[in-house]
Amino acid sequence: MSGPPTSFKIVILGDSGVGKTAIISRLTDGYFDEDMTSTVGVEYRTHDIDTTVGTVRLNIWDTAGQEKFRSVVRSYFRNSVAAVLCFDCNNRKSFDGLDTWLNDLHTFGSPNAIVLLVSNKIDIAAERTVTQAEAEDFAKRHGIEYLETSAKDGSNIEEVFIRLAQSIVDAVNEGNIRAPANFGKKQEPEAAVTQKPASRCPC
Repeated sequence: MSGPPTSFKIVILGDSGVGKTAIISRLTDGYFDEDMTSTVGVEYRTHDIDTTVGTVRLNIWDTAGQEKFRSVVRSYFRNSVAAVLCFDCNNRKSFDGLDTWLNDLHTFGSPNAIVLLVSNKIDIAAERTVTQAEAEDFAKRHGIEYLETSAKDGSNIEEVFIRLAQSIVDAVNEGNIRAPANFGKKQEPEAAVTQKPASRCPC
């Protein structure tokens, strides 16, 4: 039997309260918790995704959005090959802060990191303060993909990570990301491993 799937490190970025941990919990556990508490520092999960070269494992680092943790969070950007950049479509401030998060990623992580922009909480779009057109324009200016999600009802959550995983595979094939030794090798089916975080939050 061959070893585990090829692993890639990704980070989830964005201001506190945008729903980063809720997105990950919906992906890995299939549920939404209204009573999540704030992430302290960084938490970790894994999730396996099927791609055109087989299964890849995403090592997902969920980062705190509070300013007081910013220096700690930056240290986890190292060796990440991709990021999910999140904002709350009902919170203009979280959208305005995206440039800072993106700059931090490119400064302290890989300048070639793949980024997917996510507008979360579309289930309460009646309160929306950031339009889809504005978000699409931001994504276009920075050359990144864009999706709208709801961690509460599950809309597009899995699609975010499917697209990200396939983009990573494509980047490896194009030579933009270094391939791990077992990349593209056939793996036997294996159950996904999930690390339960000490705390959960909608941040």
